[in-house]
Amino acid sequence: MVSVTNNVVCDAETYRISNILRKQSFSDYKHETSDRTLEMWLSLMVRYVESTTLSVRVELIQLVNLDALDCSSQIFASFERVLSEKKIPLNNIRALACDNAQVMVGNKCSFKTKLKEKSPLLITLQYVSHSSAIAAKYSCATVPDVDDVIKELQKFLNASSKRTAIFQMII
Repeated sequence: MVSVTNNVVCDAETYRISNILRKQSFSDYKHETSDRTLEMWLSLMVRYVESTTLSVRVELIQLVNLDALDCSSQIFASFERVLSEKKIPLNNIRALACDNAQVMVGNKCSFKTKLKEKSPLLITLQYVSHSSAIAAKYSCATVPDVDDVIKELQKFLNASSKRTAIFQMII
């Protein structure tokens, strides 16, 4: 069953999507991630309006394996190679949605700058959820551990009978 899915259904869907993207503008969702085996994966997701039904479609074209030790230099080259193999012109890309990593949206040698050279009308949208997750991570890092606060409070109160008495009056 997996073989049928990977070798028949996937190929047919990729062919169908590629044919559509050769003829019209689309948006690209870019995300790179790693798994437990330290492999890096680049997802090639696109969003477009299907001309026959006028419905907005989001489709996965392909997952591309990247070398985890040097993935930043490979991201655009891998993306460009896959689209070239599928004969999808880069200048059909009108928008790029990606995380805030410098390798993706930096001002020098980033995925965005390289894509903008090929598609000058490109609009870049950064993932809001990614920014929120980073902000939450750093916020949580500044909040002291509750166990440490309780231990320090106990030490503070036990160091003085007057403090212990005041604390008992409060609670």
